[in-house]
Amino acid sequence: MFIVLAKLIWGFEIRGVGDGEGREVEVDTSDGAFMEGANTVPRPYRARWVVRGSEVRETIEREWEEATGEGYLLRGVRVGVDGVIVR
Repeated sequence: MFIVLAKLIWGFEIRGVGDGEGREVEVDTSDGAFMEGANTVPRPYRARWVVRGSEVRETIEREWEEATGEGYLLRGVRVGVDGVIVR
């Protein structure tokens, strides 16, 4: 899970959506953005995922092509993008 989150933060800026007039609406990260209860659960929100640059985009696209062609390692087992073990 750590690696997935680290790659998402490395590859993308998480930004607010537009308000229809070209202004970005800030994502609420205050205490009020979370529901009361035993667990910390965010209230529904909207956000955009923006690639951090052309080099990052090229890396993501290259790794996607490799994963769709050869599969990828998941806990030492090679799987395809649909989650089926590749032999």
